[in-house]
Amino acid sequence: MLVRSNMEDGAYPALDNRFNRRYDKEVGGQDLRQFVAMLLRRRRAIAAGFLLVMAVGILTTWMTRPIYQAGATILVSTASRGGGNEDVPFLNDFFSNSQTRKLETQIEILKSAPVQKGALGRLSAVNRQALSEYSSTTFKPVRNTDVVAITTQSYSPSAAAAMVNAISAEYIEQSREQNRGQVRVATKYVEDQLKIVQGRLDQASTALKKFKQQYQMADMTTEIQQITARLGSLESGLEQAEMQSATTAAQLGQLRSAAAKIAPEITSTTIVARPVVEALKEQLTKLELERLAVLQTFTPASLEVRNIDGQIKSITDRLRTETATQIGDQNKTANPVWQQTTQEIIKTQSDYWAAQARAQALRATAVQARARLAQLPEREYRFSQLTTDVAAQQQTYQMLNEQYQTLRISLEARTANASILSTAAVPGSPISPRKGQNLMMFVWLGLIIALALAALLERLDDHVHTDEDAENASHLPVLTHVPFIKDSTQQSLLTQYDQPSVLLESYRMLGANLVFSAIDGPLRLIALTSSQPSEGKSISSVNLAIVTALSGQSVILVDCDLRRPSLHRLMRLSNRIGFTSVVTGLATLDEALQDTPIPGLRVLTSGPLPPNPPELLHSQAGRACIRKLAELADFVVIDSPPALSMADAQFVASMVDGVLLVVSAQEAGKREVARTRQILAQTGTKLLGVVLNKVSLDFGSYYGYKYRYYGDYHKSNGTQNEENALENTVKTAVVTARDANESKNLPSVNGESRPS
Repeated sequence: MLVRSNMEDGAYPALDNRFNRRYDKEVGGQDLRQFVAMLLRRRRAIAAGFLLVMAVGILTTWMTRPIYQAGATILVSTASRGGGNEDVPFLNDFFSNSQTRKLETQIEILKSAPVQKGALGRLSAVNRQALSEYSSTTFKPVRNTDVVAITTQSYSPSAAAAMVNAISAEYIEQSREQNRGQVRVATKYVEDQLKIVQGRLDQASTALKKFKQQYQMADMTTEIQQITARLGSLESGLEQAEMQSATTAAQLGQLRSAAAKIAPEITSTTIVARPVVEALKEQLTKLELERLAVLQTFTPASLEVRNIDGQIKSITDRLRTETATQIGDQNKTANPVWQQTTQEIIKTQSDYWAAQARAQALRATAVQARARLAQLPEREYRFSQLTTDVAAQQQTYQMLNEQYQTLRISLEARTANASILSTAAVPGSPISPRKGQNLMMFVWLGLIIALALAALLERLDDHVHTDEDAENASHLPVLTHVPFIKDSTQQSLLTQYDQPSVLLESYRMLGANLVFSAIDGPLRLIALTSSQPSEGKSISSVNLAIVTALSGQSVILVDCDLRRPSLHRLMRLSNRIGFTSVVTGLATLDEALQDTPIPGLRVLTSGPLPPNPPELLHSQAGRACIRKLAELADFVVIDSPPALSMADAQFVASMVDGVLLVVSAQEAGKREVARTRQILAQTGTKLLGVVLNKVSLDFGSYYGYKYRYYGDYHKSNGTQNEENALENTVKTAVVTARDANESKNLPSVNGESRPS
């Protein structure tokens, strides 16, 4: 009895192969090799898909017109832009409310049609033409700043830079003009008032001069001077309050007129009087009177005066808040300019009421002062009156003159609400397409698509490529791999059986695996079939018979393919008589068997083709002929027709000890192999395994390393001793198995049996 421990590694090639595959699966090597084998099999599809994607990518990248981007930044002022009117409170407040813009509002102004149209007007015809082909301008605020970034994309780098700079310049210019127009209105009003006050001052000065000349007056008593000074201060304050009230009223009218013209949706803005506003105005007037009374005793910095000032400020703030509710019957829209103008109207309205309250308080106090003066002599009263009038007119004139000079300076300065931080330079390189980035992207895309294509083709491919494909389809072990040999004259061992080769080692491995496949009994009758024609079953039958004969056994090779016989051609024998001749009684076996150059190998060709091959094979004479052949030789190899296309192979399979299924790698379909196995299993015969034929030996082969090993083994030794060693191993197994069978009184077939 043979056991594995008594033999060298490699004595069980089929078991070794299955063990190696199972071990590879456990360690993950099999999956990697299968993946690599799949890539190598589909290398042409992978290369074609990759090159196609790269060609499309390169063509797209090089044909895409380059796009250039230029950028600039501007600083937008969101503070007061009143031209520096700190000394003119009501004008400073006016500009602070009317010109303050949020950053989002300025961006909308930058996007507006007037700015864009004006910017295009600053460009040359060449740049306008370039921008008409393609241009894209974006405005983005820089986070946590008052800076706006302007970028323009175009096919022309110079046009992109010119457009950005033109937008910045046009925006600033329009901002200047808008601010200048607002300052111009205020300047004209102050100028007109200055002329009026100048006339009044001249009249008052002339009257005082005539009075002094008439009464020859040079000085007044201390009391008269104090009363006069106080009355003059009151008159001056009253004059300023009335002037401010008149100025604010004029501004209020102008703002209402401007608000009505801003947008078609706004129809009117009306003021609805509310009792609370009137009450606040009365309180404000009382506080002003109280303040004037306290000032007769205390200084402006005293606690009493400051308390009253705080109350006045509180009432003024409340009055300003309540004024916002006075606006009624107005269409509120999303127009930011109209909203700001509305806020200015509210502010100016509250200022107007505050000025009226102050004037009313001053007027009442002045009446009291005049009453006191009335008690003085007529001349002193007249002198005081004229002096007060002159002082008041001089003070008013000085105030208006300062305002006028400040507004003229602002008008000439033409201040804008933004400034350019950085101008756009002509870009030297395009932002799109980025050739290097695009090429890298298409390289990855090409690889992904190529691998996906290879996986799809592999998924759709139903052919057998690997051992696992054959085993999964047939549920049989792969007993050997037969290499693909393009030259048909080199596919048979008939002329090269005495030379070491990969082909010889393949069939030696098949013979050794058959020795250890006899589990239930010896194998003497072996049939070879395939699912489809041209898979190499006939040449496999020839080579298996030659290798078995070389091991010292007597072998008969039978051609039972009675439709397309080929053994006589492969063995270079006559087909005049053969199997059909014996079955029909036209010849005996001794007459039909033909010798070959291989010692121990005889061939029974098909003979003349019969009209009814299935009936002939299934006949009693046909079965008797097969049984007789088993008695004449140790081993009988039968070449049968393809099992999937005809029933001949099933009849042959029912008469033999085992069937080998020849599967052509990369040609046989998995479904066909599975169906063939199912058909043969119905006969009840034993299916021994698969002969994977036409396995490629190039670098894309999954099996190439095995055959290189066997080929290198013989090339490195080059002696007959190695061949004899392998033959002796097989013979030893055969003899030992024969002895075991004889001890059990079993019939000896092929002189071998499956060791326990």
